[in-house]
Amino acid sequence: GVRLDNGIGAVKGSGEVTRTLQACTDLCRMRMDCGQVVFAADFGGCFLFQEAVEGLKVWTGNSTAPPGTYSSAVCGSAVDMAQQFVDAKKQRSLAVQAEWSKAEQRAQALLKTLQPQDKFALLHGVDSESGFAGFLNPSSGGGNPTAKPLAMNDGPQGFNVYTDPGLAGTSTQFPSLLTVAASFSPETSRRYAAAIVEEFIGKGSNVLLGPDLEVNRVANTGRSFESLSGEDPFLGAELVRPFVREVQGKGIIATIKHWLDNNQEKNRQELDVDVSDRAQHEVYMLPFKAAIDAVAGAVMC
Repeated sequence: GVRLDNGIGAVKGSGEVTRTLQACTDLCRMRMDCGQVVFAADFGGCFLFQEAVEGLKVWTGNSTAPPGTYSSAVCGSAVDMAQQFVDAKKQRSLAVQAEWSKAEQRAQALLKTLQPQDKFALLHGVDSESGFAGFLNPSSGGGNPTAKPLAMNDGPQGFNVYTDPGLAGTSTQFPSLLTVAASFSPETSRRYAAAIVEEFIGKGSNVLLGPDLEVNRVANTGRSFESLSGEDPFLGAELVRPFVREVQGKGIIATIKHWLDNNQEKNRQELDVDVSDRAQHEVYMLPFKAAIDAVAGAVMC
């Protein structure tokens, strides 16, 4: 068998039978005084202890169980675990804020070196035969020579060739983002993004105009099929992080869209959307916040 070094501090309920280590750990978390579990897989024994210690030792006195039958997990009290979750969330938020702060400092430093014509070049696209949905050349003003052109292209479901008929038949028609959402799988989202970004790299685009993150209010709205969130903001938040990281890890800027409350195609240029502050933060902004936490490089209105 296996026992804790201190061998003491058993919690009430210790010895109950559970089927898995996870179930045993969940049992520990339900008890305020439980700090560690030892799970005996051969007979499902779940042993709970007040004090969590890292050192475990094999006790062979009365045991005929093979090695590896026993496992352990440190739980902590419910209060401690909740505080750890809050602290970890704060640390992640601070790390994101620090990254954005560095980016802001770099932008401000560059801005001080630019002349008016260089700033104008950052604000409008240029006519080109590039075949991209949008093309911006920040070096065209003459004073920002190291800036690379931004070759922007749709879409979130594959490289759209509608601006260059010569590329017809050369792009993959991927399943819709709503189909990815239906997988409920962050790994599927990451692999999907990896496949799409390969075509963007191959065709010379460095800005992907996607993914769409709108939380759908109406199932048959015109662009509901493009949403990585579907009807669930939490789902969108979980799926967009690996999507953005995969795209930008390959040197392509991910553009999250459409900010905000763009939930209807019909008369979309004329609508006035009124949403409460609480609903905005708890529902509609949540996937966008997750994408920004993943350091998405651009936002489309």
